[in-house]
Amino acid sequence: MLLELLVPATLLYSQSTDEEDFVELEDFVDEDEFSMKPRFSRPSSGGGVTLGFNLTALKPSVLDPSLKGDLVLRNIDVYFVHNGLLLGGSWTTSTLYDAPDNYDEFDFGYRGVMLGYEQGLYYGRLKIRPSIFLGQMGVKLIKSRPDITFDTILNPSRREVLERVWEDESFMLRPAFGIGFWPIDLVQLRVEAGFLYPMQGRRWEELREPIYSFQFVFGSNR
Repeated sequence: MLLELLVPATLLYSQSTDEEDFVELEDFVDEDEFSMKPRFSRPSSGGGVTLGFNLTALKPSVLDPSLKGDLVLRNIDVYFVHNGLLLGGSWTTSTLYDAPDNYDEFDFGYRGVMLGYEQGLYYGRLKIRPSIFLGQMGVKLIKSRPDITFDTILNPSRREVLERVWEDESFMLRPAFGIGFWPIDLVQLRVEAGFLYPMQGRRWEELREPIYSFQFVFGSNR
């Protein structure tokens, strides 16, 4: 008789203990942490290669008063992102359309390191990226001078006279803010606005201008 009373009591105690343990576990489980659904907003991770076309308010006549035409910049970036932190390298070259025939060499561009932060929105399809570029800007302008008539005195060999208009380099910064959209995996379209800021004074101050970029990005998106 005593045994018959003890068995149900033991079962009741075991059942109540299991219920308490279950309640305690529920208190410590974070449903968001173990959710299989992607978060609406999260730091980006991945990497890629960027091909960009840039327009700037910089006028070619600032480099040399005799220059006209349109100055178009092209950039190639290689970058990696981990938990939102971005590190990469950037190279920008330029082309001057409708340049004068007497220009032997026109070289304007910059290269350096890119740092930033990238956040994914809309489950990773939309990216926002503040960044800053630190590097070296270079200018090299060389043109021929057919207007010099005393070549028999100044240049007895009658070779073409070249004028080195400007050749120099300056440390520069380029803060920027970009927005990117991934229409399909591995391909991103991005627009970016920034500001060119060479650190040296004098002639370089005239090169401090806004810059706008349209970019194609090929890489991973997580």
